[in-house]
Amino acid sequence: MSKETLPQDFIDQMKSMLGQETTAFLDSYNKPRTQALRLNTLEAQGRRYTAHCPAVPA
Repeated sequence: MSKETLPQDFIDQMKSMLGQETTAFLDSYNKPRTQALRLNTLEAQGRRYTAHCPAVPA
């Protein structure tokens, strides 16, 4: 999705929440997406999850 296709109501809400940071936020819609996965190690049980993620201590 590009910032040109965002609903105006959404843009207006972001402006009221972000103020001067709105432009940077909206410009991010025209950049390649970054994907990530977050694992809550406090809730993950055993090695079933941590075995697949070397960044998480086993």
